[in-house]
Amino acid sequence: MSQYDSHLHTPSNAPYAFTKNVAAQATVLTALSEYALTSADPGARYHADQFFDRLRQHCNDETGYLELTRLIARAVSQLGGQPQRYREIIEAVFCNAVASGMDHDRGGFFHSDIISGGVSDPEKVWRVQAEALLCSLYLYRCFGKGQYAFCFNRTLDWIYRYQADWTHGEWFEYVDLDAVPHGVKASVHKATFQTRRAVLDCLELLDELLDDVESS
Repeated sequence: MSQYDSHLHTPSNAPYAFTKNVAAQATVLTALSEYALTSADPGARYHADQFFDRLRQHCNDETGYLELTRLIARAVSQLGGQPQRYREIIEAVFCNAVASGMDHDRGGFFHSDIISGGVSDPEKVWRVQAEALLCSLYLYRCFGKGQYAFCFNRTLDWIYRYQADWTHGEWFEYVDLDAVPHGVKASVHKATFQTRRAVLDCLELLDELLDDVESS
C-alpha cells in the first residue's frame, strides 16, 4: 500500500499521465474492496479501510464527480459499512454536481459546470448522462431521498428524448445546446461500457426497489 500513501494531488507540473484525481482513487478503492471480499489476506480489509479514510479526507477538494459519490457508497457497503455514516460527504459532492452541472430545464448534465449565467461547455456527453443516471438511482437506493429520484427521472427523460439513437442504436457521443447530436458512435474513448453498465445496473436496482415495496 505504500504507493498510495502520498497525497491524492500531484504537483501542478506533473505529466498528465501521472496526475492523480479523486475519481481515479475511488476506482482504485472499488478494486480494493472487491479484493478484500474475496482474498484470504487478513490485511486486505485493513488496507481498503485505510485507503478509504484517506480518500474521504480529500473528497471535497474536487467536487462534481457523480461517479465518485456512487463508488464511495458502493465501496462502503461492500466492506460491511453503512453509507449513512458518510451521507454528509456523499450528498455534498452530489448536490454540487446538481447545482453546477445539471440542466434544470430539459434534464441531463452539461459537460462542464455552470458559470455566471452560462455553461463553460454546454454539450451533453454520453458518459456523463450514463453515470448521472446510475449514480442518482444508486443513492436513492441507499438514502431514499426524493432529490435522487428527481435527478434519475430527469436524466432518463433527457437520454430517452435526445441522447439515445433510436434509429441506428447506441447513444450519441455529444448533444449540443440545441439538442443536435454529433460525434462518433464508437472510438478508442467511446464504447458500450458506460451505457450498458448504467442500463443493466439501473434495471437491477429498480428490481430491488420493487422487491422492497412488495415485501413491505
